Amino acid sequence: MTKEELLIRELTKGDQVWVSLRDSGLPRDQVDVVANRRDREVIWQCTDETDQWMLIAEPGTLPVRASTPLLPFNVMAALQSLAFVLAVGAGVYLLNAHDTTAIVWGLVGIGLAVNLALMPRRAAMPTRIARLAQEFNGKPVVKIALNHYWLSPFLIGQMAATYGYRYTGYAPNTLSATLVFAKMP
Repeated sequence: MTKEELLIRELTKGDQVWVSLRDSGLPRDQVDVVANRRDREVIWQCTDETDQWMLIAEPGTLPVRASTPLLPFNVMAALQSLAFVLAVGAGVYLLNAHDTTAIVWGLVGIGLAVNLALMPRRAAMPTRIARLAQEFNGKPVVKIALNHYWLSPFLIGQMAATYGYRYTGYAPNTLSATLVFAKMP
């Protein structure tokens, strides 16, 4: 399947679709041409030195979050914490192992912990962007952990502005830096 066909498939997933220019592998002009063939255009974009995200929809529409429920911040934070606890537990178990079976189970536990910790990063870019957009759901304050999305803080800030939020601060925690955004009046 060509890059253009993959983009067409992505555009058919909804009325408004976030597309990563880097992930699509196509030049911006070609993305515009493909979108125009589907009677769509870029209605919003977020850009920094790492990537350019484009919200593609029918001409004249405003950005609207998708209503499909995705993993909320608390669940993703719990997964990261669970991975840490699993890794420590498996490491302790491995240090006390005296037979081959125990060593194998300890290594399996560490492997599962690494897998769980990297789960958000393995998601495709459009999925991560859609999950990020879900966070800005009208709550007065939204906290975004950087390691849950593995996206540029600058792009996250632009995404927040797309849905009417502004950056208000940085909240360090034990597992990840967290950006804090407040709903603009």
